[in-house]
Amino acid sequence: MDPQPLSESEGARIAFGVIAGFGVVASAIAWAWYGLAQEEAQNEQGKAVAAGTSMAGFAEVVGGLPLVLGIAVSLD
Repeated sequence: MDPQPLSESEGARIAFGVIAGFGVVASAIAWAWYGLAQEEAQNEQGKAVAAGTSMAGFAEVVGGLPLVLGIAVSLD
């Protein structure tokens, strides 16, 4: 017996589930990336001060900006 084709509502439900699943994974990756950027900024701050510079703003640009963009895209 051949399988029945999906109805429009069933297909939409499956598509929504797949997209929502990708959103959860993307969110977890974005938050982990932000945490790693914060850790890198804290670990390198001592070297930066010794060199006469600062790591201020590094984590916000490298980690925070992708996080904010990801959240903005997901709200659309």
